[in-house]
Amino acid sequence: MRFWKLWKLKWKLRRGSFIERRFAAEDLGRLADSRAIKSLVAALIDDDKEVREAAYGALLQVDRNWRESKDGKKSIPMLVAALKNSNSNVRKAAVEALSSYRDIRVIKPLVATLKDKDIFVQSAATRALAQIKDSWAVMPLIAVLKDPSYGSTVREAAAEALGQIRDAQAVKPLVAALDDEYKEVRKKAAQALKSLDWQPVDNTQRACLAVLRQDWTEAVSLGSVSIEPLVETLDDKDKEVQKKAAQALKSLGWQPVDNLQHARLAVLCQDWKVLISLGPIAIEPLVEALRNFLVETEAVWTIGQIGDERAIEPLIALLKRYSDDFTMYAAIEALLNILQRNAAGISLENLRELARLQVFRHEEKEELIEHGDSARWISTPNKIPVDCSKIQQLAQQELISRGLEA
Repeated sequence: MRFWKLWKLKWKLRRGSFIERRFAAEDLGRLADSRAIKSLVAALIDDDKEVREAAYGALLQVDRNWRESKDGKKSIPMLVAALKNSNSNVRKAAVEALSSYRDIRVIKPLVATLKDKDIFVQSAATRALAQIKDSWAVMPLIAVLKDPSYGSTVREAAAEALGQIRDAQAVKPLVAALDDEYKEVRKKAAQALKSLDWQPVDNTQRACLAVLRQDWTEAVSLGSVSIEPLVETLDDKDKEVQKKAAQALKSLGWQPVDNLQHARLAVLCQDWKVLISLGPIAIEPLVEALRNFLVETEAVWTIGQIGDERAIEPLIALLKRYSDDFTMYAAIEALLNILQRNAAGISLENLRELARLQVFRHEEKEELIEHGDSARWISTPNKIPVDCSKIQQLAQQELISRGLEA
């Protein structure tokens, strides 16, 4: 009876729909029969992610050391063959499955996969080699790190893998990668060098490492040598990292080369008075700051104080997506201020948009719904119009002054 149940589940795992395959994998796990290992390993390269996950979980239920089992070891050639599958998802799944093995037979195929045409498969291969931690993989990973044709994502993964393998041969190329054109590659190289216990040879390298590791105290203590890497960090994708770099530069007494750079630094340091004093040149970095919900209200208020018409479209867009009441009212006040200061400089398109501007506050409306002998409160979204009549009126007056219909 058990044999036929096992055979039926193995057949479903191979031939069934994706739902049947997933359920079959889960049932095989509960059955905990070692004769299912080969079929479950094959399911690790199924084209459905949920089936692959169910198969992996089932293998752990059947035998936590399934890789060392007879059928587990016999499955390696099948997984290696899947590295040449036309489906990139299957190739990536095969790489991930092979990363579980500590077997010399998987190293060369994984190294060859570093040249796969799919970037995600390449990255998976670098992570797999790092997981296996075989010194044979060091030189191929170094080659990937040094070759810009692989792209930044794959070279990031290569730097990370070299740090995990911890082979001394990787030190020199990782040091060279501290000057890579891509910030994320530089970061991973710095982290890898730390794991290799490498020590910088001069203050320039110390400053570079301190900034990449976000050790702002160390960067400031090193003085002017930290300025160049800190300035580069002002373009980091992490807003908090940008802010910390800006504060470090301020501590070092660094002076921006022009007013636009000065404005960007002031936004990062949240120095709103400086931005107001800089005037219209500050509008571009202030508009960029509207994407950061942590400072958007202050940025809107500062824009209103400057009163530059270039901020009208971003402010209207902000009102349409609705943030919070404080930001909403600050944006309305800013638009009103711009109109009062420079209505003549506003484009016709923006004037017409302002003349018909409608803004709504969003609230949850609570209603008591009775049903037979019971009752319960139900929350429903409620839109409440906000008074924009002053903005509409000023925009209409400007349109009329231009001889146009409001």
